[in-house]
This record gives sequence, structure tokens and C-alpha cells, in this order.
Amino acid sequence: MNIFPLLVEKGLIKAEDVASLEKEVSESKDPIESILEKHGVPQDTYLGVLSEKYGIPSRTIPQGKEIEQAALEFIPQESAEYYKFVPLGIVDGAIEIGVTDPDNIEALDALQFISGRAGMPYKLFLITQGDFNRVIQEYQNLSGVVGKRCLNMKALPTQRSLRNWRQKYRKQDGLVRERARR
Repeated sequence: MNIFPLLVEKGLIKAEDVASLEKEVSESKDPIESILEKHGVPQDTYLGVLSEKYGIPSRTIPQGKEIEQAALEFIPQESAEYYKFVPLGIVDGAIEIGVTDPDNIEALDALQFISGRAGMPYKLFLITQGDFNRVIQEYQNLSGVVGKRCLNMKALPTQRSLRNWRQKYRKQDGLVRERARR
């Protein structure tokens, strides 16, 4: 996901600064939003540009806000870390999910799988890497209860289960389309 051309287009950074910013991002352990903030692009502006690009609403997690334990139980920490999405809460019967990379198709498939298994729809939101890290820290701050419950749900999808789910979904989708043509 290369956001720099959009930031240049919106006048938030100069075209001649792109190469040095790309180098700084690749060499630094700091998230891109922190580096951009050092160069005068606020995090909420960065999220707004991403939100506009992907058509996904953004969400900022206020400092000190805790994610409810019920939401954390839907997605095991290992899945959250691997796929780079985290639960933000449960609102109106749907789990709100924060993602840092909406281009990650594998993560979206895993999310669809987990959502289907849990029987709860989800709403997707863009979040910063910093907010993602804070939610991951909440998993670590909780007792082992969340991890045990998640494993009991068997919510952690394997590559094989995802592949089987995709094949089943594609077959069903093909049948629906075929019936619609008749």
C-alpha cells in the first residue's frame, strides 16, 4: 500500500520528499503514521486519506480506552498478530474490527471465516499501527481467560480450513449465479 502519491496529490507532502520518506519508513521500526507526523502530517489526516482511498471508515482509539473482553474473545491474539486485525468492540450485534492493511486478502478471508464461525457479522475500520499495537497489548494485559476461550471456540483458522471455506463459498456462489440465470 503506497500512500505517498495520494499525500502528494493532497498537498500534504512534497513530491521531492517522497524518496527520503520511503527510505525512512523502510529503515525505521516506527509506524508510518509516526514518521509522517514528524513531517507535519497528523495521524487523523493520514487515516482520512487512507479511508478515502479504500472507502472504509477510520477509527481512532482514544488513549486509555479499554477494549471489552467479550470483543477480545472473538479473535485470538495469535490471529490478530498474524493477520493484522483486532477487535474494537461489539456494537448493534456486530463486532467492529480494526485493520492496518485493507489490501491483505488473506486477512479478510480469515476474518470472514472467524465471523461465520462465531455467527456474528463484522464492520471494518482502518486504524493506525499504534492503535493496533495498543490493542495487542490489551491481550497481553488480560489473564489467560481470553486465550483459553478463543481456543475453545477454535476461532483460529488454519490454511486448510480457510481453503475449504473458500472452495465451499465459491461453489455456493456459482450455484446461486447459475440459478439466477435460469
